[in-house]
Amino acid sequence: MWNYLIHDNPGFGTPSLSLGALVLYIAVIVGAVLWLRSLPPKNPARLAYRKRTAIGLLIVAGLGVAQLITRMIKLDGVEWRIWSYLIFLALMIYAAYAYWDSRTRLPAQIAALGKSQRVDRSISSRKPTAAGTSAGAANATPNPPRPVATTGRRDARRAKKRR
Repeated sequence: MWNYLIHDNPGFGTPSLSLGALVLYIAVIVGAVLWLRSLPPKNPARLAYRKRTAIGLLIVAGLGVAQLITRMIKLDGVEWRIWSYLIFLALMIYAAYAYWDSRTRLPAQIAALGKSQRVDRSISSRKPTAAGTSAGAANATPNPPRPVATTGRRDARRAKKRR
């Protein structure tokens, strides 16, 4: 059947190139699905990036597979060669954009969300005040710095055992 679809269809193009593109699109789909289904990261910025990128890759690769399959079953009336180049170009442009986004904007988003999570954790880990509000904690003076140790840890433990 594949021999008939590839060699007897003059609009299909080079068989190895078309089958290579089909394998590439299927590999992108499988990789994106596995990436979506893997263990989610703890940082919400990374999770949002993963979902956005994987869904975009699924859409473009799905279009590529659909285009190649309709090309194989000889639906006439559309210039398949132009569409195959456009879809492949869209996949490459989206992959380059995702790479650029992961190297430039994602680290800043991770850092910003990391700071807000650290602040939230420090606020939630405080014990409630007598008044029951955290307004007093915001106005309180910070603790004085700890004095510099004059003895080492080992000396302090020996002194404690001697008592």
